[in-house]
Amino acid sequence: MANPQIENGYTKIANELLDAMCKLYLSGNQWKVLHAVIRKTYGWNKTVDWITATQVAEMTGIHAPHVSTALHELRRRKIILREKRLVAVQKDYDQWQMGAACNSPVVTRTSNLQEPVTLQEPVTKRTRTSNKSVQEPVRTKDKRQYTKDNSAPLRKPIPKSDAVEKFRAVTGRYPNGVQIATIDARVTDLDLWFKCIFEWNLSGYKPTNVQGMLDWYKKGGPPQSGPKGRSDNAAISRANNEEASRRLKEMGL
Repeated sequence: MANPQIENGYTKIANELLDAMCKLYLSGNQWKVLHAVIRKTYGWNKTVDWITATQVAEMTGIHAPHVSTALHELRRRKIILREKRLVAVQKDYDQWQMGAACNSPVVTRTSNLQEPVTLQEPVTKRTRTSNKSVQEPVRTKDKRQYTKDNSAPLRKPIPKSDAVEKFRAVTGRYPNGVQIATIDARVTDLDLWFKCIFEWNLSGYKPTNVQGMLDWYKKGGPPQSGPKGRSDNAAISRANNEEASRRLKEMGL
């Protein structure tokens, strides 16, 4: 039996933002993906995070291609901000296209909570034919999914070392138990470790390949950072950090 408690983790979000979301008209997949973005950002006291379609697919049970489609639509309607794998909720809800997903031409103005229901032509047809069959796959399925998601914060209170937390900050996930033990045993220079993780993810390699990052760390840094090219690599790393900062500023974060 599910028994979620805020002591096991909770998501802090402004009521004003939630009130604006109540007026949104989204498909089922888009709602799930938006909730996953909120969980990955505000759920970890962040405004932006590195989020991939694969991560959202694991959280929602939606196939990754459909997740990408939902992310694209949410970005097009200015509900989220997205720059490659950097994703954030657009807090300026005045920019949201509240009902652009509807087929009705007047749905762009959702001035009250009942408008999406009254404008939806299939509502009368569903009520007249099989109302139960409509509610069961949408409502019940969502509840099961969210009950499963609510248990996820139980892993958060487990103490993690600074090296593991840096891995989480860059990749958006925790390594498994064996990887955690290996990281704690080998990593002593946190700055060099963070540099290896950051460069690894910036190069587009798999964020789950912890051994590859540790190999870079053992060799003194990424391939460009050998004894002859350490100064050049430092300049590249600074440039990459500045580029990431610039992207965040452009997103208003």
